[in-house]
Formats: sequence, C-alpha cells, structure tokens
Amino acid sequence: MFSAANVHLKQSSANTTFIFGGLVGGLGTNTNYINRFKSSVRTTDSVYFATGISGMSAAAINSKSYLFGGYQGSNQVNKIVEYTGEAINNKAQTLETTQDNSCAATLSNIAFIFGGHYVDLLTSIQRYNGSTRSTDSATLYQKRYQACCSPNTTLGVIFHFGGSNFTSGKLVERYDGSTRSTDSATLYHQLSLSSAGFIGANNYLMGGYDGWDDIPTNIIQKYTGTTMSTVSQCLYNRFDHSGSSMDNNVYKFGGRDSAYSYGTIERFDGVSDRSILESAQLVSQLSQTAATVINNIRSYA
Repeated sequence: MFSAANVHLKQSSANTTFIFGGLVGGLGTNTNYINRFKSSVRTTDSVYFATGISGMSAAAINSKSYLFGGYQGSNQVNKIVEYTGEAINNKAQTLETTQDNSCAATLSNIAFIFGGHYVDLLTSIQRYNGSTRSTDSATLYQKRYQACCSPNTTLGVIFHFGGSNFTSGKLVERYDGSTRSTDSATLYHQLSLSSAGFIGANNYLMGGYDGWDDIPTNIIQKYTGTTMSTVSQCLYNRFDHSGSSMDNNVYKFGGRDSAYSYGTIERFDGVSDRSILESAQLVSQLSQTAATVINNIRSYA
C-alpha cells in the first residue's frame, strides 16, 4: 500500500506475468515462490505459498490468477487457489478429483481445464469462472496429460496441443466452450511438456519433449488455425517449462533438459521469428511451474 503526504506518485500500467512454484533443480523439492516478470525485469513477490507447489495448471480470470490441482509438498491436490497479486486465497470450490499436469486457458473470462493425471489419465474438460466449477459434457479425444493449450481469440477457441497418454501425441484439438473437434493439422512430432502462446491470430508452441526421438526439443511451431509449420528454434532444448503471451511476444520460463533445470527466460519475437534470451532469470532453476498474464497492473514511480 502507498501512503505519503506531499509526495506525488506517477501511476502507470503494465502487463505482468506471474510464474508460480515449480520444482527446483530437476526433480528436486517444490518451491513456494511467486516470480513476477514485466518489462524484462523479474522480481520475487513478498507473498508466498505455505508449502511448495508444482505440476499445477493456471489461468487468469478478471485480473486474478487461478491455480488448479498439482502438488502441494508431496501431496496431489484438487484445490483451486486464487492469487490477487497481493494475497493467496484457497477457494471453497475444488476440481472433480485430485490431479496434476492438466493444462488450462481462458476464453471469455472462463477458465477451461483440460485432462490431467489422477490414478489414471483424464479426458474431462472442466470450467471455472472464479466462483463456480463444473464439468462439461464434451471430453478430449483421448485420455491426456502434459499437454499445452492456448486461446485464439480471433477464432474464438482454445487449442489443445499434443500431450501424453504414456506415449506422446501429435493431435491438435479445438474447443469453443461447447464443442470439441480434432483438427486435420498435427504437430511435427509427438510432443508433450511444451508451452503455447499467441501473437495476433497465430498460436506458437515452444520446445517440449519429443516422444518420437525421445529427446528434449527446441523447435518453435506456428499454427494459423489451419496450417502447422516450423518457424524457428528456441535457444535451448527444454521441456517441462511454462509460458505466457505478453506484449506481442511469447515467453518461455525455466524448464529442464534430460538432466538439469534452468532459470532462463526466453522471448520469441513473432515479427523477426527469433528467440531472444532475457537478462533476467527466475529466482531459481525451475521446472513444472505455471504462468498467467495479468493485464494493466498498476505500478507507481
């Protein structure tokens, strides 16, 4: 909070990515930190979770971030957690079951949560509006987790890319909030643990785990809604990272290769089709984080 007599503060707005939790150093312990990233500057919020978290999905609704499931400590949970940018709130609503490694995206101020892992894998599509959760009648084409998804507001759909049913998939599915369908286009290889974002009317996939060659990949794929193409490469072969779309760029946060986790932040510029390494880094070397973008957070200088 700000309070000062005879001091004039200039108010400005900026889009901000929040990066939540994650596994430290490969498959290490969960962290309870919240990273905040805007205008190429990363800071650590003073608010933090009571226990470390990882493996959750996340989406933004009405300038608040919501985390779905994942692990708190070593416990798989069905919790929905809200972050206002100042406070963490455990919501009264819960997911249909405990689950991890779902993916989530927002369309028309409703968060949709796709698939995930419980005892078995899930096909369900759940929706949450900040106060009410329900399970849609539509389902994914097959049981899936470790997929990524991203909205396309031009087409009014969420795209669901790849994922794993213990063998990675190439499918591209679309969901408009009522109808799910499978596109004819496919990913270049079987892909899981990637991240997805958008620039304008196009969606982009950043890296991931190539189940065909059984290696991490650095390939950046572009999807127009009809055509899938390979347009560039990330600077590093990474998977199990989180991503965001902010200020006409797609970002990739942390992730790991076959041995280590990293704290790097990469920015993909869709104009030059080039990936750029930011000087800022995450608070630690992290994988299995989740990220949301909150628009026009007020700051003061």
